[in-house]
Amino acid sequence: MGAAATATFSNATLKMSKFQMAQVYAASIMFGYFLRRVDKRFQLEKALGSLRAAVGKDASSMEEVMERMAKAVESDAVETLLMTVATQRRAVLEAVAFGTFLRDVESWVDQEYSLLTPLPAPRLPPGRG
Repeated sequence: MGAAATATFSNATLKMSKFQMAQVYAASIMFGYFLRRVDKRFQLEKALGSLRAAVGKDASSMEEVMERMAKAVESDAVETLLMTVATQRRAVLEAVAFGTFLRDVESWVDQEYSLLTPLPAPRLPPGRG
């Protein structure tokens, strides 16, 4: 599209119900939310990939994983950062607060609005239900 066509398209008027616009808006929010979750998951997987390379997959216990992680941190085999205990405490409390807030909001939206169509009950093969 050229500049004139883009300007014309952008200035076109739409008429839709408030309900339809609310649905578009809610769907866009959900898309943004899930897009962000997918991105965070990708970043986590990428970070874990470098951690797995540093720690290895053959650890037999959590203690061994933590020991290998400590060695990887000491040798700068993984990305590290320096912070005070107070900063770490603040970050953890902020994350807990954000997580509880997010869960509360999701629960409230679930109760107030039926944004998603409920899934049908699973059909079990005869003799299994």
